[in-house]
Amino acid sequence: MVRSHEEFFCPNQLPHVVFFPQNRVHENEALEEIHDTVLTLAARRASPELVQRLIDGGSDVHAQMIQDEARFLDIENATLSVIAPFTSSMYASFDAIKVLLNRRGAGVDIPDMVSSRDSRGSLPIYWAAENPLKQPKFKGMVQRILSTLELLLEKDLAIINTQNNDGNAPLHNASPRDGILGKEYTKVFKFLCNRGADASLRNNEGETPLHRLCYCTHGGMPIGAAAKAIVLEHGAKTTDADADGKTPLHHAARNLNNADAVDFLLAHGADVAAKPGKQNTPLHEATQGDYLSMGTRDDCG
Repeated sequence: MVRSHEEFFCPNQLPHVVFFPQNRVHENEALEEIHDTVLTLAARRASPELVQRLIDGGSDVHAQMIQDEARFLDIENATLSVIAPFTSSMYASFDAIKVLLNRRGAGVDIPDMVSSRDSRGSLPIYWAAENPLKQPKFKGMVQRILSTLELLLEKDLAIINTQNNDGNAPLHNASPRDGILGKEYTKVFKFLCNRGADASLRNNEGETPLHRLCYCTHGGMPIGAAAKAIVLEHGAKTTDADADGKTPLHHAARNLNNADAVDFLLAHGADVAAKPGKQNTPLHEATQGDYLSMGTRDDCG
């Protein structure tokens, strides 16, 4: 006997979810209303067998929906138009992604699936690369993320340095401001760089992934020196200035918990006197900094 989807999902853990009958998943005109289909809910955490059964029952792998749960850098309270592989990538449900790719339908190639873009221009790999959880709810989450990244890159390695509308590449998205998984996430940087990620790429704000790593952590665990060393080995520089003229050291200095990061940057050639125009040097930034404890959401500016 097939159990109903209510037995697999807890609505109070899934904000902004709207349940629709199965025959509604094809109605593009209802896109403004659909925040999730049964398939996209299942693609997050349910078994691949359930995902398979839903597709067999008529669920559309390519049905567009609104996803306002995305927590990407610089996209607070974002509302994005996506298909099921994006949400399964965000939750690192790699077994579900395998089913979605294998049951993609006629006339659609797998590289087309993994290189499809959401309304922000991001690919599923972006959703997988960014630390997606505000709390470490699942054991082995980093390994699940690595398995998801491996699966997507196995299908199309060319996506490793693809940039979205904001100029961010997957490595930028793996450099979160509030990384709860902290130093454990270094494995993600190593994996992406070993697969060819270019740490010298700049986004529209002139930021490299090293800038992202050195942002104030907003209550998250600081990412360790190993991750910073990896991106330096793959193209980033401590002297790179963003569009505002700020170097990674400017950003690291604002969080007084980041003393180790500051030491690391100085040991690798960062300029403590770097001054973008009439703005502050890193030393000035440090005098205006603060200690950010776990659980705070202070704006580091």
